[in-house]
Amino acid sequence: MSELPPEAMAHRRDTMRQRQATFRTTAIALALGATLAMALFVAMEVALEAFPGELVVPIVALFLLLDFLSLWLWRSNRREVAVYVLVIALVIVLFSLTILADGVTGPFVIVLAIVPLISGVLGGRTVAIATTLGISVIYALLALLEGVGVWEPLTRMPPFGSWVATVVVSLVTIAIGSAVAATFTQRIESAVTTLREQYAKLRESSREAEQLLEARRQAQEKQAEDLQQLMRAARRYVEFLDRVSTGDYEARLSVAPPESPDAVDRALYELGISINSTVETLAETVQDLQVVQRRYASEAWRSFARSQPHAGFRYQGDRVEPADDVWLTTMGQAIAQRQLVAHDGELAIPILLRDQVIGTIGVRRGGDGRWSDEELALIQAIVDQLAQTIESLRLLEETQRRATQERVVSQVTGRMRESLDVEDVIRSAAREMHQALGLPEVVVRLGGPTRDDETGI
Repeated sequence: MSELPPEAMAHRRDTMRQRQATFRTTAIALALGATLAMALFVAMEVALEAFPGELVVPIVALFLLLDFLSLWLWRSNRREVAVYVLVIALVIVLFSLTILADGVTGPFVIVLAIVPLISGVLGGRTVAIATTLGISVIYALLALLEGVGVWEPLTRMPPFGSWVATVVVSLVTIAIGSAVAATFTQRIESAVTTLREQYAKLRESSREAEQLLEARRQAQEKQAEDLQQLMRAARRYVEFLDRVSTGDYEARLSVAPPESPDAVDRALYELGISINSTVETLAETVQDLQVVQRRYASEAWRSFARSQPHAGFRYQGDRVEPADDVWLTTMGQAIAQRQLVAHDGELAIPILLRDQVIGTIGVRRGGDGRWSDEELALIQAIVDQLAQTIESLRLLEETQRRATQERVVSQVTGRMRESLDVEDVIRSAAREMHQALGLPEVVVRLGGPTRDDETGI
């Protein structure tokens, strides 16, 4: 069984305290009323000698005994039994007094009217209905018996005594009813107060729930907005990186400090700064590599050009002949300007390879010296293919040369390692270097010129 919330537990304790106060007030009021009635009847017996006071005393004493028993039962948490004991005791004493004095029309019948009210306040609706039915049945039976003459009251009080008894019983009834009504009203006010507090708490909970829903809605909207912002930034960054990947190293992301302290804006701003910094570093590295590559390519092409028997060739007079020192006027201009140059029937196009000028082609024609777009495109295509073909041949020759060097080094090293004697190894090294390089003289020795050099040999 799950425990009740603290508010419900407090409300239950308040309700039990109010019911206990109501029961205690009602029981004490009934005890005082019964004691007052007993004193009245004893006085009437002494003064009028027309009322059986000796019978009233034990009846009232029995009621007081049952009344205190009900209080004990209530304190023992046997509340339903306590309510039934008190109601039954009250019904017994009232009908006993009705039988003793004046019957169903006597003054004690007045008190019977408030018994269902008392039982309802103390025991609830079920006890009130049962009490009402029980009193109605007993009263109807007594009225019927008295009406047909089967039963008569034990005494008939004189008019003055009946008047006094009626006034006293009415006052006692009013007092008891007022006490019960006051207690019941207090319970109602307490219940209304509790309901108001619960309603206020419910309104506060409803307001907090609305605030929570509003906060959740705003959070969802913020998440959707952040997602859209991230998607836009991602597309912008991808487009930027695509530009960089195609070689546009001068490109930069346009980033500005965020105007709001939003975490997403701050993160995107920092990411943009980081990407720009990375691209700048990459551009610097690429530029350095390009410088190194151009220097290497320039040195490699100079070495390759020097290794060729002829620097160039010329076609003239239906024959091809070396042209080591032949230059058309426009060829030097094309190399210097790194672009096509045409003048007076001459045309020169630089041979470019990876933005490096490795040579030039010059042509001359007769006639008006004009070159059509188709001719220029054809010549440029030939130049491009020539550059690629020469580069391929240079790389092939370099690869073959390296392979030859590695093979010779491997052979020389293998022969030197055939012996385990140091002198044999030195002798073999000198002989193999002479055979591999064709050198007329090879000197291999250990140590420096003297024994006192840094080697200590």
